[in-house]
Amino acid sequence: MNIQEFIQTETPAIADAEDIATAARSIGLTKVHAWVEDESAVVSNTAERSKRCRARAEEKGLKQVSITAPVDHHAVLKAIAARTKDGEPLANVLESILAAIRPQLSPAPPKQEARPAKTTWLSITRSVMQGWRKWLSIHRTFHIGTAISPPRQ
Repeated sequence: MNIQEFIQTETPAIADAEDIATAARSIGLTKVHAWVEDESAVVSNTAERSKRCRARAEEKGLKQVSITAPVDHHAVLKAIAARTKDGEPLANVLESILAAIRPQLSPAPPKQEARPAKTTWLSITRSVMQGWRKWLSIHRTFHIGTAISPPRQ
């Protein structure tokens, strides 16, 4: 027996909401609140048109991307997007844009050759002294602290 049959057979013609709720609980139903899509909501023409336009673009393999980039780079990014959207291969677009931009770019600093580390008596002495300095700072604090501080009672 479903709820409609139950309500029609078991409840009188004039029943209040509390009686119906009690009857529904008696057959094992629970009151539930839920959010459902409002079918009466009106969608504007503009929203429908933009939805259709995006669907057509996606069928062609195009989709909008939102990115954050420095303002100075916006013109370059727009040019890449417009030219690739028109069907030009990305490699050709990037080569031509880099050729146009390259004179404006600052030249890269020349690479310095890495010098091999020379082992001299001075470098050995420095590394040994750093180790001794660390050892002394730890032990001197400990020994001075115990020698100067009065004994605890």
